[in-house]
Amino acid sequence: MWITWLIQVQIHHVYLSCLYVKYYSSLFGLISSKLLLEIYKNNNYCSNKLKKIGALFLAFAEVLALLWFVLIALSLLRFSLL
Repeated sequence: MWITWLIQVQIHHVYLSCLYVKYYSSLFGLISSKLLLEIYKNNNYCSNKLKKIGALFLAFAEVLALLWFVLIALSLLRFSLL
């Protein structure tokens, strides 16, 4: 009985972890797209700084999205081995 409870807890933990990573990935993607939109609106000296910040946010969003897919793949592999 406690084994099924432990498996359920692990499933919920992996699911919540995936949701958190997906949420932050979407959030950073939204911030980076807003920053890149501001770059294209304003072509001044400040845009170089915004371009670097937007690129960093976009890279971080892509890393989080990749982490989300890795978490899902690991959870599927883990439960298929059970």
